[in-house]
Amino acid sequence: MVNKLLTYMVHFLLVTYYYFAPTYHLMVIMSFFVAMDLISGSVAAIKRGENFSSKKLRNTVTKFIGYSIAVIVAWVLQNNFIEDFPLMRLVGVFICYIELKSINENVEALTNLNVFKAVLDQLKFEQKKERK
Repeated sequence: MVNKLLTYMVHFLLVTYYYFAPTYHLMVIMSFFVAMDLISGSVAAIKRGENFSSKKLRNTVTKFIGYSIAVIVAWVLQNNFIEDFPLMRLVGVFICYIELKSINENVEALTNLNVFKAVLDQLKFEQKKERK
C-alpha cells in the first residue's frame, strides 16, 4: 500500500514537473531581475540612510511569489486555451520591464543617472550620426 502510494506521488511530481518545465527559463530570468532589484534597492536605501526591515525584505518575497503565480497562470492559459498567442512570454516581458524600471530608479538614486534615458540619448545620437 505504501509502495503504491509512493509510486503515485512520484508519477504526480514527474507529470507536474514536465507540465511546468517550459516556465523554467522565464523563472530564472525573473529571479535574476528580482535579485538585482533587491540588491540595488538595498544599496540605495543604505545611501538614503534608511534602516533595513524584515517587512521590506518580505515584500520582495511576496513580489516574487506573485510574479511566479502570474507566469504559471499565463502558461496554463496559453497551453490549454490560447495556444497561438505567447501569453507567458508577454507576461514575462512585462514583469522584467517592471523590474528593470525599478532597478533604473535605484541606480538613478545612487548615481543621479537615468540609464534608460542615457541609452535612448545615445541611440538618438548614433542615428543622427548615421544620417550625416
